Amino acid sequence: MTEDEKKKIILQWREKDLQKCLYEKDFMSLAKSKIESWKNELVNVAVLGRTGVGKSRFINAIRDCQSEKESDYAPTGSTETTSTPKAYPHPRNKLLQLWDLPGIGTKNFPRKDYIRHEKIRFYSYDIYIIMASDRFTEDEVFFAEKLDESGKVFIFVRSRVDINLDGVDDMEAEVNKIRKDCEEIVKTSTVKSKDVYLISSKLVDHRYLDFPKLIERLVEKSSGLKKEAVMYSLQYNTKKMINGKAGALESRLVWTGLKAAFGAAILVPDLSLTVDYRSISSEMEFYRKTLGITDSDLQDLAKITGKTVDVLKHEYKLQTFDIFKITTKDVTELGMQFAPYLKHISMSEALESTVKSLPVISSALGFGISFATAYCFLRSNLHLMLEDARTMFDILLKETGSEILYIN
Repeated sequence: MTEDEKKKIILQWREKDLQKCLYEKDFMSLAKSKIESWKNELVNVAVLGRTGVGKSRFINAIRDCQSEKESDYAPTGSTETTSTPKAYPHPRNKLLQLWDLPGIGTKNFPRKDYIRHEKIRFYSYDIYIIMASDRFTEDEVFFAEKLDESGKVFIFVRSRVDINLDGVDDMEAEVNKIRKDCEEIVKTSTVKSKDVYLISSKLVDHRYLDFPKLIERLVEKSSGLKKEAVMYSLQYNTKKMINGKAGALESRLVWTGLKAAFGAAILVPDLSLTVDYRSISSEMEFYRKTLGITDSDLQDLAKITGKTVDVLKHEYKLQTFDIFKITTKDVTELGMQFAPYLKHISMSEALESTVKSLPVISSALGFGISFATAYCFLRSNLHLMLEDARTMFDILLKETGSEILYIN
């Protein structure tokens, strides 16, 4: 790490922000709230379309539910299997709910009554997947226009494309033909968003289809904490998703660093340099799971590529699978690198007074060193993990041609 990089880390610790944090009655709860608030965010995704278009199959695919024996498996079939809206929580985040809505245009749910039907609660969802399994019709366009008028977020999806590709020699040409067909209908609408995503819920990694782009679009169409909830919960990685996660995880560093420093001060108030290793260890494990670089993820990649775990580590120089044991020595040595810079930061009387009024912190300087240590330790390891996540994705692309990677 260069001298300039060390100075840049120190700039993350601004006196006015620290003082504001320390004045909070329950700082640990505040820090935890900033880091984990996305977990409390309810996201409702409605899957809308005619009976038999593959709504349930898509809901199963995006949640990786593969067997009818699983308790949250959505029943599938060509006849009407959904008589009332049903929520299917994502196994990784129960507050991310995929709603299987009754088929449009059936005897029980005719188009003219669908929006006003008390069971449907048409405008109560956050994101809408408007799905068709053949050409889009006036029905799908009608609902899209109603959602557009209300400022709702929706995505056009053409499902079950694998059926059209069965036995076709030139799959790319056939996919382009289907796409053009769908887009012709959508273009007649007044809606602003006219993109159509072609998918197969059976073959999510099909090289000519759009399941990876649809995953990315679901994240892009969300905002704020809902965006974080969708991004952290979906168990698929794409190149774009990894880059998006990089920014989101970087934004957690300051609060996690402060939490680790404050937690250590509570446990060991008389030491000027210490951090809460549990906070750091927990955060690093979150990075691994979010980026898809756990041991089981690497084992899955080995099976897909036909190579052993050891060969993948060596051949592609994967760096982070053997570094997750955090030792006091490692962190302390890193913290001492920052001490010279922090000694030159002037503390105002107000900040010194605030710090000394808290029984768990005896030195603002020591607290600053602890923060810088935790922040930098997490930041440097996050960057290594991101590098490995991108490398693993590149391995998948090179070995299989797939642009989407399932993560555990």
